[in-house]
Amino acid sequence: MFRTLMIGAVSALTLSAAALAQRRFGLIIAAAVLASIFAGLPISTVEAQSGVVGHGQKAGKRFPFKAQREVPQLTPEQKRLMEETLSGRTRRGPPIPEATAPQRPAAAPAPQQAPPAAAETQVLPIGGTFTIFQQTAQPPYPGSPGTGVTAEPQAATNGPIVFYTANWFASFSTDGGASFTFVNPLTQFGPLDDGFCCDQTVIYDQTRDLMIWHLQYLFSLSTGKGSYRIAFANAASVASSGWCVYEFNPGDFGLVGDLWLDYPHVALSSNFVWYSANIFSGGGDGRYETSVIWRIPLVPVDPADCPSRAFDYFSATSTTFTQVEGATDTMYWGTHIDNASIRIYQWAEADSMPSSTDVNVSQWQMPDSRVGMPAVCPGPDGLNWCDRADGRILTGWISNGVIGFMWNASQGSGALGDFPFPYVHVARFDASTLALIDEPIIWNASGAFIYPALGVNDRGDIAGTLYFGGGVYFPIMTALIMDDLSPAPPPWEVYGGEGSIAGANRWGDYYSSRRNGGNGNTWVISGQTVQAQGLIDAWYVSMGRDRDAPPTEMTSVGVQGTSPTSASSDYLRFWWEDVLRQRPPARSP
Repeated sequence: MFRTLMIGAVSALTLSAAALAQRRFGLIIAAAVLASIFAGLPISTVEAQSGVVGHGQKAGKRFPFKAQREVPQLTPEQKRLMEETLSGRTRRGPPIPEATAPQRPAAAPAPQQAPPAAAETQVLPIGGTFTIFQQTAQPPYPGSPGTGVTAEPQAATNGPIVFYTANWFASFSTDGGASFTFVNPLTQFGPLDDGFCCDQTVIYDQTRDLMIWHLQYLFSLSTGKGSYRIAFANAASVASSGWCVYEFNPGDFGLVGDLWLDYPHVALSSNFVWYSANIFSGGGDGRYETSVIWRIPLVPVDPADCPSRAFDYFSATSTTFTQVEGATDTMYWGTHIDNASIRIYQWAEADSMPSSTDVNVSQWQMPDSRVGMPAVCPGPDGLNWCDRADGRILTGWISNGVIGFMWNASQGSGALGDFPFPYVHVARFDASTLALIDEPIIWNASGAFIYPALGVNDRGDIAGTLYFGGGVYFPIMTALIMDDLSPAPPPWEVYGGEGSIAGANRWGDYYSSRRNGGNGNTWVISGQTVQAQGLIDAWYVSMGRDRDAPPTEMTSVGVQGTSPTSASSDYLRFWWEDVLRQRPPARSP
């Protein structure tokens, strides 16, 4: 039960010198080229001062869907691989440079401790106009206790059909998330590189009824790469029609050498799905090389075919790229220049190249032992579950003419005050000018706020999840919302949800908040808690305002037909039986 607790082929390129002088530059296309021109041709790229733009084409392959009743259990070898992988990746993002500190006159007094500039964010009990509509804990997470604490769950739904992923497992539901059937990502699509490992994302495109699933694979010495698989399926026929799968690796972005993709992030605009990744060397040092973002056109899935898909990309040696939620005809993403400035990119769907603008923000303390102060938020058992946190941008949004980004900041002194615990730094910008509007940070004097994820609903409201804990509190999964019912200032309402009953010495890097595809003014969020004996529950939660509550009965829209009878379709037959078992009984008028 969800317990209530207190508490972002080019033929010519023009670079504007005047724009550079204003810390704003444009990357301008001479002409757009139809995607079909690139079919079967080598990758086309153009170098620019800010990065490289290119285009390519990927062939697809269909895979049938495989389901099983119980959560897949890791073999001893898989557990060993999990532990080695996670222990070797405690700091995965490229380090963020430290901004030059302003110089004070020699006679100036030393700065005194100052209270934070923003009002303290309280954690409220769930109630009033805010409601949890549905909450389900997955069975104990595979691999826990221990390394399994890094669950990083993601969720997406069209209403009745939910697809849910986390490091090392995936699942789907046909009853709106009340119950789940499991999928084994280790075996679903067969071998690739050094095998599936860890990071997954999932997102739903309502316009084309597309469930879009991404999986990450380990770097292989034999193949010289570490790849992603991106799979598309109609949500209502995931189990019956299978997935169209496309494989991406660093070579697809014009890069050579032993390289691998890591730290995926996904978002939608009106006609594209956008992925970003950090790219690392495949050698023992795992050195950061560059970051890349690419877009794939959103087209309906053909049940009988998986045609090739064109894609466009942009790469740059930078810090992590993070896209916004809520984009329409233009995608925006952000990256830190240093801990006092951000570069905001924008790429219109009709254009073949992005542009960017650099904006100053208030200086913040980086939670990174390489360049800043590690985040510290031990709970009652002394375990520092904030230790893996770093300062890369974790989530972003565009809504009602405002672009926003959030990231983890460490405890200590910054331009906005002195913080006893890590907090979430927030920066909001005018979407037309990209000028900084304000910084409504999320902090508390009694514990840490960390690991935010936000989504945008049909109304343009913003809601999602983040964690609170430290001091006398074990980690708590919370929900936050900002809409027309929220008080201002501060604009955030944070509600306490499921709480852990133990701590941990690591946590996840990112979570998800998605618009509910079946009820567009509500959201679905993902999260995790630590339970007895260190076991991990992975949570699926549907939430929103009372005024947007869904019908009290859940129906499996789109799950229709007759039971499969072919002896070769055991998984389909099982799926059908599972649907019949989950479908609620008919009600009298």
